[in-house]
Amino acid sequence: MNFDEIKTLAANWYIPRMDERRTNFSRLVQAKLAEFAARGTAHSPPAYGAVEKLAFQEVERLGRMMLEGYQQALSAKSGVVEPPIVLGIKRDLKATLESEAVRIYAAIQYVREACKPASVTSAEDLPIRALQKLNADIDLLCAKLNTERGFADARPKVDLCYIHKLRRL
Repeated sequence: MNFDEIKTLAANWYIPRMDERRTNFSRLVQAKLAEFAARGTAHSPPAYGAVEKLAFQEVERLGRMMLEGYQQALSAKSGVVEPPIVLGIKRDLKATLESEAVRIYAAIQYVREACKPASVTSAEDLPIRALQKLNADIDLLCAKLNTERGFADARPKVDLCYIHKLRRL
């Protein structure tokens, strides 16, 4: 099993879905602002809080799409899911979600400027919780696949350097 093959298969699955979501996010923000505008509170900190919550949810949704793509790809391939593949998936998820978080953060900047909330979550903080959940789900998925394929006892030996790399994710 090769990470580049897995990544290509997964990307072919999740990229079109993510493109769709990108256009839908602006509509979600506009709908949420319309709710607050109907109450006369469109320029309030709670309005920004609601939009920021949408941003967190969007990052998690995009991560779930990626995870589903990787699940499809890993299921299509046979063999043991080696730790370097898991590490590559986690790195790809992290990099993609961080760039999506920057895009989402920029997309709600006009709301931030209009509402002037007292506290604002940074773009770097948007994907943190989603990545923690996704990393745990990836580990669980790979352990399940390896067990189903009869590789539960064929775990590769992991050196301390590899464990240190995982902890940094």
